[in-house]
Amino acid sequence: EPMLREARRIALIVYGDNHPEFQRVLLGLSMSVDGQGRVDEGLDLMRQALAIARDQPSDQRGLALTLNNLGFRLVREGRHAEAEPLLRESLATYLSIDPEHPERAAALVNLGTLLTETDRATEALPLLREGLALREQTMVAGSWPIEVARSVLGTCLFALNEKEEGLRLLRSAHASLTDAFGPGHRRSMDAERRLRKAEGLTP
Repeated sequence: EPMLREARRIALIVYGDNHPEFQRVLLGLSMSVDGQGRVDEGLDLMRQALAIARDQPSDQRGLALTLNNLGFRLVREGRHAEAEPLLRESLATYLSIDPEHPERAAALVNLGTLLTETDRATEALPLLREGLALREQTMVAGSWPIEVARSVLGTCLFALNEKEEGLRLLRSAHASLTDAFGPGHRRSMDAERRLRKAEGLTP
């Protein structure tokens, strides 16, 4: 982190506070402090990076990516009302670039997660199916992003009373993520939380 803070200081002097290079340093610092549990500081840094991205009309991919990443963090913290417009804007931006862009899958899954968690599973379902399909087309089978999408889709299907298929996806995704990361990793724990919640609701 001290090196990233020094990089920010130098980038500010060399490039100014509205340059893509300064934005990249902010994003790196945001990831660092978020990983240390300083969530609000990480969000503030990412908001600064988003403001710069909005001033770079030639880099719409960078804007879509930053919108999605900020939206993802807000969903993770349960701040759905703040996250939803960012994720919808990210999706719209990716559509304007290329509907088949591989990174669009993350925005689809993140918005689908938000909608599932806010009792809008019917709206979430096509987004999650599309996001999973796009990841399966562009990633190696069994990759963790595919398994995360399968886990969230399982929760959505369970909420729509497709319990057998939902539990199948939840269980297989949980096993795959636990094998990949170990039981104490955030992705494994999130998958376990979804699975246990569904199993607790199963007669």
